[in-house]
Amino acid sequence: MPASNVPSEQASPTQPFPVKPTSLSRQRVSESDLTPKDLAACRRTFRELRNEGVFTPPDTKGSLHVPGNIGGLHWGGMAWDPRHRLLIAPVNHWPAVIRLLPRSELEQARQAFSRRETTEQDGAPYAISREFFLSPSGAPCIEPPWGELVAVHADTGDEAWRVPLGDLGDIWPATPGRPTGSPNLGGPATTDTGVVFIGATFDGYFRAFATRDGRELWKARLPASARATPLIFTKEDEADGGARQMVAIAAGGHGLPDLPIGTKLVVFSLGPAPTEAERALTVSAAARPKPPP
Repeated sequence: MPASNVPSEQASPTQPFPVKPTSLSRQRVSESDLTPKDLAACRRTFRELRNEGVFTPPDTKGSLHVPGNIGGLHWGGMAWDPRHRLLIAPVNHWPAVIRLLPRSELEQARQAFSRRETTEQDGAPYAISREFFLSPSGAPCIEPPWGELVAVHADTGDEAWRVPLGDLGDIWPATPGRPTGSPNLGGPATTDTGVVFIGATFDGYFRAFATRDGRELWKARLPASARATPLIFTKEDEADGGARQMVAIAAGGHGLPDLPIGTKLVVFSLGPAPTEAERALTVSAAARPKPPP
């Protein structure tokens, strides 16, 4: 593994690498991975940074960390599909630039670089700053996908499928007609009928995928993005004495510029089609005059 250049710091010379499953997210970025948009600026930053793979140590000159500080795999965790014996995980492809700063330069760096997260480290001679690997215009410096949903066969460790998770093409157009994937923070949940639900993405959608092959089956816009894991539960249906499966998601937002923050809990029914009485109520409600603004 690459050695540290920081005086008095010693990085481990080796690290373990599991054989299976292989890494679900990229662990290194090369110049061929850079996006054509703002290429010159991204290439200039890229060439200034240490970039020696997944265990590149933080450095005073800056180092590129792949995965970045939000993953790869992240706190959202994985879901288990017992029907197909698959582990299903959301992953990010969102590298970060990390710099070590002498403590004496901390306040100056905070004022000069507002886009960077800059903080002291108790008991250490260096403060640290980090930021995502973005161009001066704010666009990602690497080609999409920027987030994916990946399934792994639990019995063999082989990858079953991977698909883009989310789409930020309205903000940063990439390949026409192809979702870009999105950075995501939040987990998936599965049903016993072979469907996985997940919000998590910055684009504010709640999605359903087929656990067998990763096909996107459905999506719905939320009032804010869902930085949470869905809850699947059963609701007794008093009308017919049966039960209906439900899925709930907390739409609280991600707290990033230009993204809405919310306090909504949104619940969807996974049960049978609405009855005639339910349709009549829906039509009746839609026909009512709207209140004045």
